[in-house]
Amino acid sequence: MPTVAGEGHTSLVKELKRDQKEKAGVVVLSVGGKGLLNAMVEGLRRAGWADVPVVAMETEGAHSLKAAMNAGRLVTLPAVTSTDKTTGGGAHGFLRGLRSGGCESC
Repeated sequence: MPTVAGEGHTSLVKELKRDQKEKAGVVVLSVGGKGLLNAMVEGLRRAGWADVPVVAMETEGAHSLKAAMNAGRLVTLPAVTSTDKTTGGGAHGFLRGLRSGGCESC
């Protein structure tokens, strides 16, 4: 089983699967470059829910995911201009998952 950034967050999907009567129709996340998106996609895969769409949103001014996806490679933002200084940590974990095939539903 691969290790992903934010490994502990994969258990969120396990809990959803245990507590819900039906499979989730969509997962909506706020992302900031520290591994939640990668972990949730891996959790969905492990739960047999890889076909569940994931909508990832991030703070304007801390848009490391958008910048990396647009560039098609790892990037570093020149500055985090958002008032939320805890996000925008980089898209390294996301792109690592994308390259290993862990993000088909993204």
